Amino acid sequence: MLAFSYDPIPCAASQTVHAKLHTSTLYYQCSAARRIQLTPGRDRTTAMRPHATGVEKATAPYGSWESPISAAAVSSAGKTVEGLAVAGDGRLLWVETRPEEGGRAVLVKEGAGADGRGLDVTPQEFAVRSLAQEYGGGAFAVQGDVVVFSNYSDQRLYKQTIGDNSPLPLTPDYGGSVVRYADGVFDPHFSRYVTVMEDHRKSSSNPITTVAAVSTSVEDVNEPIVLLSGNDFYAFPRIDPTEKRMAWIEWSDPNMSWDKAQLWVGYFSSKGEVEKRICIAGGDPTIVESPTEPKWSSKGELFFITDRQSGFWNIYKWV
Repeated sequence: MLAFSYDPIPCAASQTVHAKLHTSTLYYQCSAARRIQLTPGRDRTTAMRPHATGVEKATAPYGSWESPISAAAVSSAGKTVEGLAVAGDGRLLWVETRPEEGGRAVLVKEGAGADGRGLDVTPQEFAVRSLAQEYGGGAFAVQGDVVVFSNYSDQRLYKQTIGDNSPLPLTPDYGGSVVRYADGVFDPHFSRYVTVMEDHRKSSSNPITTVAAVSTSVEDVNEPIVLLSGNDFYAFPRIDPTEKRMAWIEWSDPNMSWDKAQLWVGYFSSKGEVEKRICIAGGDPTIVESPTEPKWSSKGELFFITDRQSGFWNIYKWV
């Protein structure tokens, strides 16, 4: 174990600090010729000794050396940005996590502030974060100037017009974060929001995952309507803008989605239910593949990536 013997006098801010590593001794040296010496095997119980500068030298066990750099100081510079999307006016939207606000996640719009900086879309009492599968992600979607987002504290979905600081709930209040939503998209055919739903009401350790539809009408908050169920996991529900059909990814335990998964396309009935289903990739038992990231073009073409045969993810088109 290393014993730290150090000179507590800091170098001036203008002085250059250098580090040199040797086999048995680590020196941390500044241009003022003061030196910190870390020597393996030194007696950790050595009493404090007077130093030539008049300041006592202290010896401390490894891991107990007090630092003026706190964890809060380090994390305060750690803002993260994720979930990029494009609003109706072509400006970017993103989720920004702020350590100085206790890790609160805020939806920000590019260059929409009074001074040309980003505009905070999310009111102070809200935070944009999903707890689905604990990791979260996919916490919001935008259509024109309207966003739907998952609120961190209660995990309900809220609808908000950008610039209006009064989000309105779309899903019921279950008295806690027992029903969670993620990876949602607007459905232009039925004026609703289609999302992955994770329901913990029956079991917190083994929640039920489905794909559900949520009405975007704020006048009548109802229970979401389940569109897909029966498998262990679902992801990437994506609506064809040209036809009444949807693509999605599903997979089963014990696989992870990158081990083995299936890509499906389902056709909506006149009532918005999924009635006809086609497995596009991952259905052949002789081929192990993990399709993911389905995406419809404006012409109704379905693109996705999969590692079929080669073992490397490549772009494919469903024809």
